[in-house]
Amino acid sequence: MRGHTDWVWSVIFIQNNHTLISASDDHTIRLWDINTERSQILGNLETEWMWAIASHPQANIIATAGTNQAINLWDIDKGVCLTSLKGHNHRIRAITFNSSGKFLASSSDDFQIKLWEVETQKCLQNFSGHQGEIRTLTFIPPSSTQPEILVSASDDRTIRLWDIQIGNCIQILTGHQHRVWSVCYSPQLNILFSCSEDQTIKIWNINHINTIKCIKTLKIPKPYQKMNIQGANGLTTATQQTLRVLGAVSGTT
Repeated sequence: MRGHTDWVWSVIFIQNNHTLISASDDHTIRLWDINTERSQILGNLETEWMWAIASHPQANIIATAGTNQAINLWDIDKGVCLTSLKGHNHRIRAITFNSSGKFLASSSDDFQIKLWEVETQKCLQNFSGHQGEIRTLTFIPPSSTQPEILVSASDDRTIRLWDIQIGNCIQILTGHQHRVWSVCYSPQLNILFSCSEDQTIKIWNINHINTIKCIKTLKIPKPYQKMNIQGANGLTTATQQTLRVLGAVSGTT
């Protein structure tokens, strides 16, 4: 499907009306009919790069955010902006609703995470601790043994778990060797997945929230893994780097 004229950063699918929604650096949010592949532009965002979208789980409302430091809530049936949530001091990279739609979380390049109550539009909590850009957020619903948890991941290579009621960081997960781009939670398996620029996916067992452990690390072998080329002379720096990326050599050739 074509229509955007610059990078597309985020897409979500609205199940109940078969609509795909996309956010782009061309300053637009597009609503796509997946049957006709036609789109319409939502609202007027002439000066904002759009980086994040989230869908309300109970209503035809979406949240959008980007470089103007505000979160806009939209009625997608009427195509109008209902309100704007303001409080961040830098561009916003990630937003997500919890499973009930009562809360919305947002993260910004000010290294802050905010928890908003959707109905009142009030910021209830500010979470700080990350030392890099926070690229992704997800909620873990409450259970009989644990409160509702917000999970965040960052360029600082860590994953943090926050108790949204008291506002504390209750666990910091480490192990990735580069920035962490995304996290997602499986309620069926009660496990957390994370992926990183270190080319790995980690699987975390969260049955006991205070003693979370990585139970598996997934990494696809490089195309020429374990060839272990040795004794090659006269290779340029660029060629050596290409061989390392392909897995054909390790270290310095």
